[in-house]
Amino acid sequence: MANPNWTFLPPTSGLTLTASVDGFDKLIQTLGAGLVTIAALSESVKKHAEMVRAQAVVNVSGVQVTWSGGMFVVNRQTGKLAQSITVLQTNPLGAIVKANANYADTVEAGVDHPVDMKPYLLGKTIPIRARSMGGAQLAQKEVQGAALWAVPTQGPVKGGVRKVPKYNSKGKVSKYEYISFRRVGPQSKGWIIPVRPARPYMRAAGEKILPLLAADIAAIYAKHLGGTP
Repeated sequence: MANPNWTFLPPTSGLTLTASVDGFDKLIQTLGAGLVTIAALSESVKKHAEMVRAQAVVNVSGVQVTWSGGMFVVNRQTGKLAQSITVLQTNPLGAIVKANANYADTVEAGVDHPVDMKPYLLGKTIPIRARSMGGAQLAQKEVQGAALWAVPTQGPVKGGVRKVPKYNSKGKVSKYEYISFRRVGPQSKGWIIPVRPARPYMRAAGEKILPLLAADIAAIYAKHLGGTP
C-alpha cells in the first residue's frame, strides 16, 4: 500500500525521500483512517529528511564515515558545506535534502580530472588561513608562501596577518589562528582542484537513515490500518 522511495539527485549532492501510496483514493475513503495515515506518513518523511540532513552534516565534519562503499573523511575547513545542507518538503509525502555549496558535488562524486577555479575567483577577496599552532612567525611564513598564488588586497588588512582566537567548548581561547586576505588576480598561480576520490557524504547519510524510514512506514500501517505496506 505504501512504498518508501529514495533517489539521488543529479548532481549527486542531494537526495529525495518519498512515501508513495498505492490506491490513494481508496485509502482516503477508509472511514477516515486514510487521512490519519497520510498525516503520519507526512510526519515520518519530514522527520527522516531532517535525520538525513543531520547525518550528512556529521559526515562532512571531519569524522571517519563508514558505508557500504568503504570509508572516507571530509575535513571541515570553513563549515560552509555543512551549513549549506538543507531540507525542502516538496509535498506532504516528499522531501529533498540538498547541499547547496558550489563545491558540494565535487566532494560527493570526486574529481576525475583537474579543475581550474581561477576563472570563477578573479577579482574576489578570499581569506587564507595559516594553519599554525607554532606562533605568528610560522604563520607569517605560510602567508608569504600563499602570496605566490594570490596578490594582497588593498583593504584594511593590506595583506597582513590577522590574529583570530579559537574558542573551546567552555568559551575560553584554546589557540590562535592567523588569517591573511588576498585578492585573486590575473597572474595568480594555483587554484587548481586536483583529482580527488569520491567522498559520498550524502549517499552514506541516505544509506544509514532511509532504512529507518521504511521501518517507520511499516509501523504506521500496522498501527493505523492493521496491515503492512
